[in-house]
Amino acid sequence: MVDVPDNIAPQDLLTPETRIRLSEMRPDGDDGAAIFRFEIVQVGQTIGHLSYRVHPTGSLDGMLKEAYQAVNDTLRHLLHWNELARKQMESRLGQASPTQTS
Repeated sequence: MVDVPDNIAPQDLLTPETRIRLSEMRPDGDDGAAIFRFEIVQVGQTIGHLSYRVHPTGSLDGMLKEAYQAVNDTLRHLLHWNELARKQMESRLGQASPTQTS
């Protein structure tokens, strides 16, 4: 798994104005799987969605746990690729970000 440093934090600190919330769960197919859909909300407005198909685990709680873990994995991957792109851009410009230590 990609490791993202813990020091990557929002520059404006954590606020309740940006969050991810479960918005829908619906059955998908005859195998007991379900689609879990999450909304990405910023300042009260939905700015994106993440959806995951989760196979049955024996309990709804287990499926929810898997869905939330999938969100975390996606976010970690996005942070990793964004951080690589940021470092490449800074390297081309010959400057380092004052908010990031590497």
